[in-house]
Amino acid sequence: MSPLSPGIRKRLIGYGSLLILMALLAGVGYWVMFSDPGGYRDTVLESTTSTPIDELSSNIKTSVHHLASTIGERNLGEEPENLEAARRWIRSRLEEWKYDVEEETYEETVKSFSNDPQTGRFRREKHTHEVAHLVAERPGTTHPESILLFGAHYDSVEGTPGANDNATGVAVLLELARLFRDQSFDRTVRFVFFVNEEPPYFHTPRMGSRIYAKRCHERGDSIHAMFSLETIGYYSEEPNSQKYPPIFNWIYPDRGNFLGVVGNLGSRWLVRKTTRLLREAIRFPIQSCSTWGKITGIFWSDHASFWPYGWPAVMLSDSAFFRDPHYHQAGDTPERLNYPALGRITFGLTHVLKELATHSGR
Repeated sequence: MSPLSPGIRKRLIGYGSLLILMALLAGVGYWVMFSDPGGYRDTVLESTTSTPIDELSSNIKTSVHHLASTIGERNLGEEPENLEAARRWIRSRLEEWKYDVEEETYEETVKSFSNDPQTGRFRREKHTHEVAHLVAERPGTTHPESILLFGAHYDSVEGTPGANDNATGVAVLLELARLFRDQSFDRTVRFVFFVNEEPPYFHTPRMGSRIYAKRCHERGDSIHAMFSLETIGYYSEEPNSQKYPPIFNWIYPDRGNFLGVVGNLGSRWLVRKTTRLLREAIRFPIQSCSTWGKITGIFWSDHASFWPYGWPAVMLSDSAFFRDPHYHQAGDTPERLNYPALGRITFGLTHVLKELATHSGR
């Protein structure tokens, strides 16, 4: 066996070094994006709450049914009256709990086509609607300039009553507002109900939360952390009930029984902190990921509207179309959803809120 020439030996050393570097980078990338601290733990926090989880579940179920069944489809395209009804109803609940509700309004123009009965031709029409974000907050005591923001959109896509997307997020947000109506913390806690998250506004400059985040930036708000409650009510223990973007299925479980905590790389600390706090508080599977914000599903809600301004923002979700077979369909109705899970998640979020609203919490 003849010895390797110096040139071949050099190339082999180079290839070996490259493979080692690639393995190290892959390991670092995995740790940065997918590692989530803590574990699936049994704790006693649930049994010590003054508001039982079954009460939270019942309240959430009532709210979801009102939004998705009593009011129904909520958007400017087909049901502008229902969108306005949802706005009035949310405001009435907040005022019932003695919040001074602020409506941040703006005008949105909707284009449509109708048949002219005289000519038989289609004619283009424009309708202008006033829409609004609903804002309620508890001012902070020692650091009121630092804002902890929880948000959810109250519109639904055309053709669906939007029980999971997103009456669940609105219902959980209402429960958080109710639970903390008489409490104050170091930081200001703000609850925002966004309008016009769904298409045709999604991921455009006219998306409601983009308009809201821009206004926050213009007036100099300091958002310490933002949470988007988005499509969080559908869970399954069936094998292969959970799908993912490519490669993610190598890392995460195939059962859609968990709540996801998702953010971009700039929100990594918030993803990890939220995951740890939820696991401290509740007996429920939590999976988390902080990765490149352009990956499909990672940016698909209101949290991404806050990233351009450098504010940490995460989405809490059941993963929507990666799991729920009735996502954006007429079958997105209230009876399919897991209300005990929603109650448990809401209680977990009370722990997250209390910890992060305390200045020493981060």
